[in-house]
Amino acid sequence: MPTLDAHRQLISDLWIDQPDGHDGVEQRLADGRISDTEAGQLHHLIDEGYLITKVDLDDSFAAAFEEDLDRLWRERPVDLAVAAKASDLVSFRDFPEEERAVGYRIADLHSHSAAARSLYLHPQLFRLVELILDEKAVAFQSLFFHFGSEQGLHRDPMFVPTKPISHMVAAWTALEDIDEGSGPLMYVPRSHRMPWFEFEPDSVRFVNKTEEKRREWIAYREQTIREMGLEVKTFTCARGEAFLWHSGLLHGGASVTREGATRRSMATHYSTAANYERRTGQMKMNVDGEWRKVSGSTTRILTANGCSGYDGPLRDAVPKKWSSPPVAPSVAPSVVTPAATPAVESRERPQPAAHRRLRDRLLPRRR
Repeated sequence: MPTLDAHRQLISDLWIDQPDGHDGVEQRLADGRISDTEAGQLHHLIDEGYLITKVDLDDSFAAAFEEDLDRLWRERPVDLAVAAKASDLVSFRDFPEEERAVGYRIADLHSHSAAARSLYLHPQLFRLVELILDEKAVAFQSLFFHFGSEQGLHRDPMFVPTKPISHMVAAWTALEDIDEGSGPLMYVPRSHRMPWFEFEPDSVRFVNKTEEKRREWIAYREQTIREMGLEVKTFTCARGEAFLWHSGLLHGGASVTREGATRRSMATHYSTAANYERRTGQMKMNVDGEWRKVSGSTTRILTANGCSGYDGPLRDAVPKKWSSPPVAPSVAPSVVTPAATPAVESRERPQPAAHRRLRDRLLPRRR
């Protein structure tokens, strides 16, 4: 089945993507299925590609979240993955303290933090997600950011696979007040309707991470933004404000302009439960002085308040023989692209001299 139509729009069966989407909102309102506020949010999503809501994250929640983070930095669980800016995931155990800086992220924090899990399965966010998808939803990934990501503008299906591709919604929630100096979330209203860039014929996946493809994508993105008269905006907000977006919306992270500024936040990706059957993931680990790849998958579902989400795919994926303290590796981890594969292990081949700088940044300390 093709991915794009003749106008390079994503072929979608979601009601919000149909020509009568606004009529669908009004019908749901008339039937009593949604409130006036929800109707306004859905109209805005259809037109602009996003909606904004607010969840109650009080001081006790913030304290519990910080306590979980402090504990994890002390414990450094081997089956939790973290990545430096513009780098791939490595085991928390092997992540250098000096890389705990702008752009670093923790993947699937909900698998090791009760506070993060409560946000991952938050009923207020699920309510809106399920109104958008018009069926039962499942959360399948979370990403925690302590600082601004400074990530370039992108569309989620470039990196995050779902089937169908259109069956994805994302929510980004502020865990503290965020201003312009923090490197806030940036987004491009109405960009969810811009024609898609084809990395390969009829493919929107950025699976071929060559410099040439990256330049082609950026040139296309900037030209299309200009031609459509679109504008990049930033989302400055208070703790608890949440930004939900259509899978096609361009978004990223603005530059951090105030030294030492944090941007504590968590993003969650959702899909239709009937279509998302397994979560997969992978990371690198330092094993006896060499970098090795660990891949895992899970069908384990976490539930709370009628909401469902996948556990972290790397839980229990690490062989016990690899769980002991590491020896400093001789080379750095190379780029890893997540793929839907069963749990495997593979030995890493030595990397060329071009990787030495990356090696110096990611070389774990001896324990």
